[in-house]
Amino acid sequence: MGKPGEPPKWIKPKLTRIADEAPAGNDWLHEIKYDGYRMHARLDRGKIQLLARTGLDWSRRYPRTIESLRALPVKAAHLDGELCCAAVLCKKPPTPDLRRVCLLRRTGARCDRCRRRIV
Repeated sequence: MGKPGEPPKWIKPKLTRIADEAPAGNDWLHEIKYDGYRMHARLDRGKIQLLARTGLDWSRRYPRTIESLRALPVKAAHLDGELCCAAVLCKKPPTPDLRRVCLLRRTGARCDRCRRRIV
């Protein structure tokens, strides 16, 4: 664990497992499965890292995500979530799109359907 007031360096994520059906009862919460990358965001007094589920630092791959995280009003945090992108340019309603998340890593990438620049 980290020092008091600072987030831990790494938290091993709990991974999903295949089941025949979702559990029932009020003790369970369910969420929509978005198509993206499992990611941890580690924020520590201005330093921000995006960590893949294996612990690899992917911060340089997603600078706009880092910028967005920098706007959060916190000094320290460790967030666990899914880095995903909704295809809003070409699809209505917007849908999660893993391919677009991959394209976001390339500066200046364009949508293969409408040729708009992905921002």
